[in-house]
Amino acid sequence: MIETPDKLILELQSKFNTNLNKSIIQNQNCLKRLFIKTRAISEIGLILKESNGLRSDQIEITAIFDEIFADIITSLYLAGSALDKPAQMVLRRALELSVAIVFLWDLPHLFYGWKNHDNDLNFNDMLKHLSDIGYLSYLSRSIPNRKSDSIIETETLQRIYRQLSNTIHGKISTFETNLVDRFQHNDSDWTNYLIFLEKVVDEIISLLFNRFELKPGLMNRLPAMRKMMEAKIEC
Repeated sequence: MIETPDKLILELQSKFNTNLNKSIIQNQNCLKRLFIKTRAISEIGLILKESNGLRSDQIEITAIFDEIFADIITSLYLAGSALDKPAQMVLRRALELSVAIVFLWDLPHLFYGWKNHDNDLNFNDMLKHLSDIGYLSYLSRSIPNRKSDSIIETETLQRIYRQLSNTIHGKISTFETNLVDRFQHNDSDWTNYLIFLEKVVDEIISLLFNRFELKPGLMNRLPAMRKMMEAKIEC
């Protein structure tokens, strides 16, 4: 017998809700870390927005931070519901937007091309620009007392992005419908995803710190971040 769409959807909702309830009672320490770090990304956006002398395009760029926050929380929610592949798809978007913030910050013409003329941003091209020696020379002159020679872990981000992209592009190795326990809570899968998600969030925060050097200001603004780092809470 073919179920009606409304019944099918309600049954799925019940199943995913059961998964979520199982997930949120597990790995509390890691969930706390992730929430604080994700909030830190949003706070960095607020700090930047309050900076003096921003161009109009840079003010608009700061709105991306809240979108990243929403995407990471959505990814967490989907993974907790055992919707692992949709969770990774949303996470790729958060990673792309994070790199785009830094890439577009000093390139207003590309920002307006992206915003007003549907020009796409290529992830690998953005990484190449952010690791270019000319760009790094520009940063060394424009940011006083700069401590880092680079701002981005290119190989790490390429590896993460490739993993997330394989999900979006539908590689057979990523199919969840082939699994016996498909769309069901699995302690190991949930834990592994939290670890992976935190790795992505850490890379995003590192990139933002390296470009904007706001770590001291963030620690003062978000004491929970400093306490968490000192406590070294782990998953």
